[in-house]
Amino acid sequence: MKRYSLIIAIFAFSLTAFGQNQVDALRYSALDGTGTARFTSMAGAFSSLGGDFSAISLNPAGLGVYRSSEFTFTPSISYTRSQSDFLSNSETDFTYNVNMGNIGYVGTILIDDDEYALKSMSFGFGYNNLNNFDEVIEIEGENTINSMTDHFASRASGSDYSSFDNFYLSPAWETYLFDPIVPDTNVYMSAYDARGQSQRMDINRKGHMGEYVFSMGLNFNHELYIGASFGIQNVSFSQNIFYKEEDPDNLITDFNSFNYTDRLEADGTGYNFKIGAIYRPIDWMRVSAALHTPTFYNMYEEYSTNFSSTFVDTSYSYASPSGYFSYSLISPLRVVTGMSFIVMDQAIVSLDYEFLDYSISKLRSDDYSFNAENDAIQDAFKASHAFKVGAEYKLGLIALRGGYSYITNPYATGQLNSGNDLMKFSGGFGFRTQSFFFDMAYVYQNKSNKYLMYEGYELDAPEANIDRLRHSVLATIGFRF
Repeated sequence: MKRYSLIIAIFAFSLTAFGQNQVDALRYSALDGTGTARFTSMAGAFSSLGGDFSAISLNPAGLGVYRSSEFTFTPSISYTRSQSDFLSNSETDFTYNVNMGNIGYVGTILIDDDEYALKSMSFGFGYNNLNNFDEVIEIEGENTINSMTDHFASRASGSDYSSFDNFYLSPAWETYLFDPIVPDTNVYMSAYDARGQSQRMDINRKGHMGEYVFSMGLNFNHELYIGASFGIQNVSFSQNIFYKEEDPDNLITDFNSFNYTDRLEADGTGYNFKIGAIYRPIDWMRVSAALHTPTFYNMYEEYSTNFSSTFVDTSYSYASPSGYFSYSLISPLRVVTGMSFIVMDQAIVSLDYEFLDYSISKLRSDDYSFNAENDAIQDAFKASHAFKVGAEYKLGLIALRGGYSYITNPYATGQLNSGNDLMKFSGGFGFRTQSFFFDMAYVYQNKSNKYLMYEGYELDAPEANIDRLRHSVLATIGFRF
């Protein structure tokens, strides 16, 4: 391939090269955590039950239910398998993840005086897991429709080469992946003269979200429990993408292959408050309500790309500089309500409902206007509803548990994944004495979504269907005193 002119220039940095957008807003707002094994095995339907450390991140009024002090910790392990179907080809990959589901302490002060309505006070602090980002995805197929090079050309058209961003268009330009249709014009075309190349994308994501909680709960006459908590959330996320196009059948004149790597590292801290109440109108029933303020995140990202291309007679490469950007994210507020029932002093059935509207998430920065991105968030997302049910049956010191949750998808009608809801099934058992307890939990979830390797600029890749299956096992060890 030969470009009409060889130009060496210093290109301007573009804040939209990687782009903080609706994908980031959803990633850090959609929580999919675990917690203690008892909490997890009952699908997290604990807003009206309380008496469990992980319930503090759901409804801090649950602290008021405690009658003693407690220390718990919960290691967990997850197996995540992803299967992709793309252009009649299927690929499978998997990863394991070891995490800390929870570690926490609750201190309880009993007030044994009939003159006071306040019967106990409890204080809690510790950590609950909120999200696990680990997954590995492989997508591969033979594309006779279009190419990533078409996407670069379409994205570049209308712009002079001197304004190309340093992370995608400049690297693609410098490695000769697209050319001007006519010399010295700002309309571009792919470097290919045919289609039918193989495409492969490997996506490796790692990271987690967790919350450090500092909470207080009060018990009034063993009927009304109220609580409040302050949460500090930590975010750690990394994504490495390897993309390759290859012409093994020599369909494209003078071209062999090109590839690029795309690296993103993100870290952040968020802050929120929660308030809640549990009311017991009769001995065998509890009802609850809790409000979570938006979480106010301060995010920091580092990113870079590296391109290379190989033609019949030569090859090219281009490494971008490292980019850095700080921004703020305001996640949606969350409303939680529930009720639970005690059956014949042997069984518990608990129901929870959660509401949050993803379309009101906001991105902010002192250095960049996110008007277009925030408009995209409003258009792309909608309110989501979560329904959870959990049950526990006691056999002496042994308890058997099960749970189910159904979470409606956050995508607005007409969006690519607007039909993909999430279901999770869980179960477990526990052994409890007055001073010690041990619980186990298992969670199964299977989620499907559609993925585009490149999109926008009037050129979309063929859809890839991704099925993600995750198995998680947790064990909680706890002490009461």
